[in-house]
This record gives sequence, structure tokens and C-alpha cells, in this order.
Amino acid sequence: MKIKYNSIFFMFGLCTTYAQNQCDIIRKVLEELTSNTIDFPKNKESLLHCCGVDYIGCKGNGKIFNIELNGDILNIKNNVPESLTQLVDIERIAFINNKYEKLTIPNFLNKFPKLDTFEVTDSQIFNEIPESIGEIKNLKSLVFVNDNIKGPIPESLGSLTNLESLYLENNIISGSIPNSFGNLKNLQILTLKNNKLGGSIPTDLIKLKKLEVIELSGNALTEEIPEDLGDLDKLRILDLSNNQLTGSLPESITKLKKLEKLYLGYNNFYGTVDFANELPSLKEIELNNSGLFGILPNFSKNVTKCSFSEQDICIEKKPTCASTDSPCTPELHKKVEEFNKYEKSRKRNEGIFSSSKIIISLIIIIIPLIGIVIFLRVYKWYSLKKENDLLIKQIERINSKNLYYDSEITLNDLDFTKPI
Repeated sequence: MKIKYNSIFFMFGLCTTYAQNQCDIIRKVLEELTSNTIDFPKNKESLLHCCGVDYIGCKGNGKIFNIELNGDILNIKNNVPESLTQLVDIERIAFINNKYEKLTIPNFLNKFPKLDTFEVTDSQIFNEIPESIGEIKNLKSLVFVNDNIKGPIPESLGSLTNLESLYLENNIISGSIPNSFGNLKNLQILTLKNNKLGGSIPTDLIKLKKLEVIELSGNALTEEIPEDLGDLDKLRILDLSNNQLTGSLPESITKLKKLEKLYLGYNNFYGTVDFANELPSLKEIELNNSGLFGILPNFSKNVTKCSFSEQDICIEKKPTCASTDSPCTPELHKKVEEFNKYEKSRKRNEGIFSSSKIIISLIIIIIPLIGIVIFLRVYKWYSLKKENDLLIKQIERINSKNLYYDSEITLNDLDFTKPI
């Protein structure tokens, strides 16, 4: 029993010493950050007790796993020193409400082997996301919100294959959405709204079968929505509003049976809103100035919010999701009928065109084959003719010299199995 108690006291002493060292490290880091002396409260053994501070999280064994550098509590005046990497058990680092204008994103975050959350919100960054972020292999959540982040999204983010949520909203990020995002196989939430992103929506996003939220509003995205969008059957929220997207909505959108919120307003789409009949889980829909038109279904009570341009879209009966009636005018009915006729004609022509393309493709394949066959036949004929001409010359030479026969010989007299 005595040995057992001694072991317990020994282990307790080790844990206490380890926790004390952790507190010493974080105290020095905070003093470098703030250029002030940091005094943690002390416990009854007169040891530093940093785990009792709101912005530091510790586990039961005294290991620091969470640091929240909040500008409302800490007046940060310098960048994070690399000595912070001595805290190898860190799982979450957050910068919140920091007004230090020279604050930069540390380029040594990949040295935290357990880091799974990095968050910067309401801070004055004014620089780009470093490529080194893509080296934090265990990262599950990456957040940059209201930070004035600029420049393009680094392709290296596509290496974060464990990432589950990505928030890059309310910044001044430019460029396009990287195709490398197609590698984020565990991503569930993608929020890039209110930036300066351009280009098209990458078709590689359709590979992300776990996606539940896509928010790309408030950018300058162009071209059409990817045709296979409906393959993202777990999608609950789709916000593409306030862009410059064009074309008709893909027919596959009706496969989004779990979709609850759909925002498509302020784009340049063209087509009817018939797809809304096929979305049974819908609760909110916003189509203002989307370019879409037509007659919406009589939504069930589950749809609590609907917004649309009344000159283009109507609901036959008074909607439960809007405060006013939106009567369907004869002009709108006529517009829908004309569009449906146009669509039927277009699809029929597409079918004819597709058949023509197949026929043309076959012709393109067959003509060269016929040419090859003709060439081979001509070549064979030419080769045989050449051989015959050569044999005739040999016979003429033999006859002229009269080497073996007293009379003239012909082709029929020769035995071609033996050399001449």
C-alpha cells in the first residue's frame, strides 16, 4: 500500500510540474504578444494556475488544448511567437476581435501535431492566407470571417482532406474557387460568401458527397450551375444569390430532396420555377430578380419564408409564406406556355442534333477506314504488278541470252518454287 501511495504522489507531482511548465510557456507567449506582464492567479500551493483563465482551456491532466486570443481581453500588440509551438497538445487556436493592424497568420501552424481548429474572426489581417495552411493535415475546421483577408484562395487548401467545415466569408478574397477543393472529401460546410470571387462554380465540387451547406452569395461568379448539382443529395442549404450566374437551372436540382433553404436571387438565370414542386423539405426560398419566372406550387405550411419578384413569379392561392397575394396574370401564364413550347422544341432539336452528331461521328470514323481498305487493296495490286513486271523482265533476259532453253519460255514454263 505504501508503494502504491508513493506512486500516486509521484504521478501527481509529475502532472503538477507538467502543468506548471505549460503555464510558464503560455505566460511568456502572452507577454510577447501584449508587451505587458501577465499574472495568472495562483492555487493554494502558490503555483501558477493558467487553466483558470477564460481564454485558456486545459484538460484534466493540465495539458493546454485551447487558446482563444480575444482582443476584448488581451490588447495584442505583436504577432504570435513561434515559442507557442512548445505546447504540442494544442487542438484549437482562435483570434477574435483583434485590432492590431500588423497581425499576420503564423506560418508555423503545421508544427502543432494535434491542431484541428484554427479560427480568425473580426480581426484586421489585411494579408493573404499562407500556403502553409495546407500542411496542417489534421485540420477539421478553418475559419476566416470578417478579417479583410485578400488575395486568392491557395490551392494548398485542397490538401486538407480531413477538413469538415470551411468558412471564408466577409473578406476581400479574389480569384476563383480552386479546383483542388474537389479533394476535400470530408467537407460538410463550404461558406465563401461576400468576397470578390469570380469565374465559374467548379464541377469538382460535385465530388464532395458529404456537403450539407454551400454558401457562395455576394461574389461575381459567372456561367451556369454545374449540371450534376443534384448528386449532392445531403445538401440542406444552397445560397448562390447576388452573383452573375446564367442559364437555366440543371434538371438534377429536383434530386435535392433534403434541401431546406434555397437562395437564387439577383442573378441572370432563365427558365421556370417548376423545380420547386420537387423539393419536399423546402422551408425557405428566395428568387428576387433571379431571372426565373412561372407559377410556384401551393407550398405546405413547412415553407415559412418565400420571396420573389411578383411580376415574374406567382402562387395560385394566397401563400402561407408571404404576407401578400401574388395573383397569376394571363400574361404570366402565356409566358410560361411559350417557354414550355420553346423547351420542347429545343429538346427535340437537341435530339435531332445529337443524332446528327452520332451520324457525322460515324461517317468521320468510317470514311478513313474505307480509305485505308482502298489504300491496302491498291498497294497489294501495285505490289503484285511490280512482281509480275520483274518476272517478265527476267524471262525476256533469259530468252535473249538463250541460257537454258533452245526455244522461248513463258511464265507458264517457270517453276516459281525454285530460284532462277
